[in-house]
Amino acid sequence: MRAMSLNSSVGLDIGLDSIKVVALGRFSNRIRLIKFGEEKLIPTASSPEPTVAAMRRLFERLRIKNREVIIHLGGVGVRHIILNSPLLSTVELTEWICRQCLERVSPGLQLPQLICAYHIVQQTEQGLRLLAAYCQPQAVLETIRLIEAAGLQPVMVGAGELDMVNAFAFSSESFFKQTALFVDVRENKLILVGVENGSPVFQQSEIQKIVSSWKRHENAPIDRIVCIGDEAEVRMRQEVLPSEIPVEAGAPLKGLLRSGQQLPSRYSLAAGLALKKYFPLLNTIDLLPDEKKVWRQQQQEKQRALKIILAAGSCLLLILLALNLLQLVWTRQLEAAQEQVLQLETQIGAIEQVKKERLQLQQAFTDMQRLVTQRSQYARLLEALGQLMPKGVWLQEISCAPNEADRAGKKSIALSQLHLRGWAVDESKLALLLSQMENSSRLAEVKLISTKRLSAAEVWRQSHLRQIPLVEFMIVSLLK
Repeated sequence: MRAMSLNSSVGLDIGLDSIKVVALGRFSNRIRLIKFGEEKLIPTASSPEPTVAAMRRLFERLRIKNREVIIHLGGVGVRHIILNSPLLSTVELTEWICRQCLERVSPGLQLPQLICAYHIVQQTEQGLRLLAAYCQPQAVLETIRLIEAAGLQPVMVGAGELDMVNAFAFSSESFFKQTALFVDVRENKLILVGVENGSPVFQQSEIQKIVSSWKRHENAPIDRIVCIGDEAEVRMRQEVLPSEIPVEAGAPLKGLLRSGQQLPSRYSLAAGLALKKYFPLLNTIDLLPDEKKVWRQQQQEKQRALKIILAAGSCLLLILLALNLLQLVWTRQLEAAQEQVLQLETQIGAIEQVKKERLQLQQAFTDMQRLVTQRSQYARLLEALGQLMPKGVWLQEISCAPNEADRAGKKSIALSQLHLRGWAVDESKLALLLSQMENSSRLAEVKLISTKRLSAAEVWRQSHLRQIPLVEFMIVSLLK
């Protein structure tokens, strides 16, 4: 089994008769199917424990370590509507959509008692065309409690079968130029009426009724019918459907699977949920409560802070280890020099020559001792540079060397000339760095030696860490 990627995404589909999971991962900027599996359920009306136990068994059997899952609320009171709204700010638009949704439910409800999410289908100068989903918080919280009881953490809540479109439309530019019917043949229900003239339409009805009434409502012609479920295409041919409409079995994740790899169509919803992390198509339909979003954001900030602290601690530890290693090397060199002095005293007959060489070795010993005592200046230098770095500037290389006065013997052997080479987001960030270095009490004669703008591809070729255009620079300064 392939190991889970750090940038993995897990879609969890809890059905009436089984639980299905699909795990995707990003490897070298390519999304691949990692694992998928299914656990059958024994229908019970009194206790959620069998469902919780089945989720635990499924994740243990597939060895999925990522406990953050994307779930859905199909069949628990989620509603969908198409709205035409005026051009509003994000906050005003959210409030406007919630008010529109409230008009379709109990008039006694307040805005905080309804969870709304929307996806912008089309934007014109006159306004917006939206696909909105809404439900009451209790339905979401009950599902979340069920997921958390299994040791999992929901990070996004989809609106049910609507998310299944992700598994088919993520890589097709022509998908929204057609009208396609997605049908679950196991329940004889129409799940999604793909797109009509660029606008998604969501309905649930019997297949025969929706197909027979399609022309009567003067809708766009149906281009195809996509069937979901085992032996979908064979069973759909048994239905009373117009013979001129092409019928095909759904093939989720087409374009992402490796040669010879196949994902059964019954995993379409779980695959679409997992893709919500990577593709913008309908991923704004997220019914996760605001308090859960805030809590998750706080947890992510804590994790980022912890990673920064661990990285800084690791850097300091490496510096201390390097200094200790240098000290050990210098100590061994000194011991070897002392042994050489003893050998010279016994081998060389001329007393004056022996004294001269002894003085030279003692001077070398003194210089090395001075270097040992000055080893902390490297740590102070790195700390000072870290305080000077503005956001948007990274150092790629730091080097120190004696200046001309040092080489002439006018000063000690302390490193006094500093060379910096790195990247900046733009010239303004580089100018800010130069200004802060010139104002530093530890630096003098700050000079910008060269600058060069690199393309995003060149930055990726050099670093393999980021893919954005940057400015490469080199700065020379003296240490006071």
